[in-house]
Amino acid sequence: MKTTLTFILFLFATYTFAQDLSVYHIDVNQASATLFVTDTGESLLIDCGLSGGAEAVFAAMQAAGISQIDQYITTHYHDDHYGGIDNLILDYQVPVIQAYDRGDKGLLGADKLSSNSYQAYDLAIGNRATPLRAGQEFQLSDLRVLCVASGGSVIGDNQSIGTDENDLSIALLINFRGFMYFVGGDIHDTVENRLAELNLVQDVDVYLANHHGSKTSSSSSLLDDMKPSVIVISNGNNNRYGHPQQSSLDRMQSMNPAPEIFQINKFLGNKEGGTNISDEFIADLDPDGYEGTIKIILEGDEYTLSFGNTQHEFNVKNPLEAVGSPALFIHSLIPDPLGNDLENESVTLLNASPNTVDLEGWRLRDASSRNWLLNGSIASGQQLTISRNGQSMSLNNEGDLIELINPIGDIVDSFRYLGAVPNATIQTGH
Repeated sequence: MKTTLTFILFLFATYTFAQDLSVYHIDVNQASATLFVTDTGESLLIDCGLSGGAEAVFAAMQAAGISQIDQYITTHYHDDHYGGIDNLILDYQVPVIQAYDRGDKGLLGADKLSSNSYQAYDLAIGNRATPLRAGQEFQLSDLRVLCVASGGSVIGDNQSIGTDENDLSIALLINFRGFMYFVGGDIHDTVENRLAELNLVQDVDVYLANHHGSKTSSSSSLLDDMKPSVIVISNGNNNRYGHPQQSSLDRMQSMNPAPEIFQINKFLGNKEGGTNISDEFIADLDPDGYEGTIKIILEGDEYTLSFGNTQHEFNVKNPLEAVGSPALFIHSLIPDPLGNDLENESVTLLNASPNTVDLEGWRLRDASSRNWLLNGSIASGQQLTISRNGQSMSLNNEGDLIELINPIGDIVDSFRYLGAVPNATIQTGH
């Protein structure tokens, strides 16, 4: 039975922008839709559920006090992730300012391209969506969104390791003043394990479980890297897949320290392996309606997760004010080296701080928002030269802006140059 919009609105608290950040894990049943709203009223919507989910998304928008979506991302081309966006735009007259998907539409099969749901998506917004690639990022106020995987490729890789539509999902690491959030669409352990190998997603506060809690996702290696305090599972009550699967919950619950795990809906089907966490951590125990939205309110270095009359309090692991940036500088670079630019371009960093700096989680970014991942460490007073080694960021021979970014997303140093001479080192003076 479908509840009315008036009833859905009753479930949300009255909006206010007094909070630093609001995150709505919207109950769209066996689908996914997540809305972020900053304290300046800017919004990011990741996926929009099935066609019936637009009503619940619109209700969340009204509860949050917004009338447009500033940034929208379709993680991949399954209609439980994009199926509601055309209804939101056309039926509810919601403007979407900027849209992203992974592109690669020419690689989709004829059946997908001719399906009613895909054609509705493409007509409403897909035809103007900008492809979002691994290593690219954008920012809304203090909400920083880094694409760590897209089309089966992750930052630092030049080829796709994904083999199906799920593994081709866009995966995002989101940072708001030190509060870290990871959402990976429906990626499976193939891409997850590669993210873990490269230490791309570490020490997050909240993790939206990949692929609705499927047994093929939430690999031990990625969970060990993320160490989330909170896991939210977006699943449907009678889904035919049995989400969440017991094997996935086992991996989550075996972590040390153990995260708090929450489900949007209680699974009531009989699919083998399908299971639930304890009822007290499930937002909607009733199979009727869309009543299971889970909301997170961030204020300073604390956040509250709530649904119904239930609230849970958490501390941000690494709040912005608690993280200092060491005196690390871009010392020099070689944009046009001998040999292959893709492999041999290099940047040299200088550590002017009194302590050794661990580069895990640090990166370089160019003017097109592509990244180099850094690793290793630099002793006090020492320099370290990092070669490109096939990573997506390039040092443009015609000039570029290079930024050094710490693990929480702060720009620690930057340098702009206007051109390059073959095999010449550019000294920054930093």
